[in-house]
Parts: sequence; C-alpha cells; structure tokens
Amino acid sequence: MDWRLLAEAALQKLDLKTAEQAFVRCKDYQGIEFVKRLGNLQSEPMKQAEVAAYFSRFEEAERMYLDMDRRDLTISLRINWETGSRVLQLLKTALGL
Repeated sequence: MDWRLLAEAALQKLDLKTAEQAFVRCKDYQGIEFVKRLGNLQSEPMKQAEVAAYFSRFEEAERMYLDMDRRDLTISLRINWETGSRVLQLLKTALGL
C-alpha cells in the first residue's frame, strides 16, 4: 500500500486520524506534525485552507483566508511560499494604500 497517497487522500477529506496513521507508516515527521497542528484548529474552513496551502494550491488557500477575513494569514502564506509582487500587493491592500 502507498501510505503517502493514503495520507494525502485522508488530508483532503480532513480525516486526520487516518492521515496521521499513514504519515507514521511512511515515517513522514513533517506530515505528522502538520496533522497535529490541524487537529488543534477549531475552524473547518481554516483546516481546509491549511490543507490547500500544504498541497501548494496557494490561490485557493488565499481565497479561503480572505473569505474568513484573515488577510494576515494570506500575507503570511505568500511570504512563506512565494516572493515578489503578490506580497507587496497584499500589504498595500491591508494598509489601505
């Protein structure tokens, strides 16, 4: 069985128990930590946005963060994963420039 594929499919469904078990099987420490962090989040939309970012679906994650009125997380996402004009554009919008 391909444990990584199972872990990723479980993450997509927010089945954190299965995702964690599969990450343990494939010895993916970062995946295990990610699942634990998701488990600490109360908001389902926040979990979905984090999963989108995990799978490099940044536009989708950004849209979800903005829908939750979390521009701070949008900026953080872009700073952590990308550089350049999008970060500046988000900062200008946040500052009302």
